[in-house]
Amino acid sequence: MAGFTFGGLATGLDTNTIIEQLVLLESRPLARLENRRQSFVDKQSQFSQFKSKLSALNDAIKDLSRSSELSLYETNSSDETIARVEAGSGATSGNFELEVTSLARARSVYFATAFSDADTADVGAGQVDFTVDGVSSSVTIDNGDTLNDVRDKINDADLGVQASIVNDGTGYNLVFTAEETGVENSFTVDQINFANAGGLSEVELIAAEDAQFSINNLAITSSTNQIEDAIEGLTINLESAAPGQSVEISVTRDDDAIAEKLDDFISSYNDVLDYIDAQDDRNDISLRGIKRSLQNAFRESFDSGDGFAFEGLSQIGIETNATGRAELNREVLDEALSQDFSGFQDFFGGIDGGEDGLAGVFDNVLNGDTLAGTSGILSAATGTLALRQKSLGDRIRGLDSRIERQEARLVKYEERQTLKFAALEQLTAQLQAQGAALGGF
Repeated sequence: MAGFTFGGLATGLDTNTIIEQLVLLESRPLARLENRRQSFVDKQSQFSQFKSKLSALNDAIKDLSRSSELSLYETNSSDETIARVEAGSGATSGNFELEVTSLARARSVYFATAFSDADTADVGAGQVDFTVDGVSSSVTIDNGDTLNDVRDKINDADLGVQASIVNDGTGYNLVFTAEETGVENSFTVDQINFANAGGLSEVELIAAEDAQFSINNLAITSSTNQIEDAIEGLTINLESAAPGQSVEISVTRDDDAIAEKLDDFISSYNDVLDYIDAQDDRNDISLRGIKRSLQNAFRESFDSGDGFAFEGLSQIGIETNATGRAELNREVLDEALSQDFSGFQDFFGGIDGGEDGLAGVFDNVLNGDTLAGTSGILSAATGTLALRQKSLGDRIRGLDSRIERQEARLVKYEERQTLKFAALEQLTAQLQAQGAALGGF
């Protein structure tokens, strides 16, 4: 804009204000461009928010596509001080009797020493020889090493044996313990010799043992107290031995947890539709297209001839209410789970080696189909959102150029007006001077 000027000295007009008003009138096209640009920026922000909602829907439907996410079971142990049970992928409902005769234990031995200090006393050069799982290894001890150094060298060697130092009140002792429980993970100390320690005798503190237990009277042994392969899908943690005492283990499907998974899907789906309907420009072709695609996926039906036990969402309890939003009918869901749980899993995850389930349908809509060469709403470069964001960015850049030109035009316009009024002031002053001269005759 033009610099500061003194106006109206000759004419008495407030020329600065007049120029400002003229420039303001002339800047109305610029204001319209700026408003239009801001509307596109707002839409960009809205689409970023929209993307996060679609991503949440994408995550929810992916959870439903995995059998492990739907194979949710509750476990119960009649005595968790003896055994705890956790259910994972592959678990099935059932009841078991468990008896724990003994726990798996890690071998532990110690060697008494004459050292009164573990930090500074020099044990003298020597070595420690181990055999762990049939493999022999040596740890070399150097002059100047302390008991702490010996411990650290053994631990750093990662041999399957952990060394520690215990003070029994008369001196410091080295204690070796197997890193893992069970007979197969045991070890022997073939030689331990320090130049300044004299003879070191081995004392066994704990003998290596395997866990001894039974499931439904079937005897089982394990090198660990965490049993993962006795019953498919279950992890049994043995906590204490209780010979002769049975622990009742029950595994039941957690229908409440499955319902929560469906609620997450329903909530995400409704959230997307609510967002679209809340936008000012409901005729936005991108939004209308996304809404239509998602609703079509929601209404997808499957053919029993392809192996599907359930043909549509309504058969597993997900229904559409009067507002067009999804809701869960828990009674129908519970009946479907009881009727055919495997079919329920197939409905979302698809038939092995066959047709996609509902998750696959939504995945195609949201992420496209790589094999078919199609793009989805969330596809990075060619998806609906990406193209819409690019279009908005192109429009904003185009408006930036037009705004820049308009601003330059206004600067020149103001300069011209300033020059015109300056000329008017000059002419008026000259006329006033001539009038004054004529009045003197």
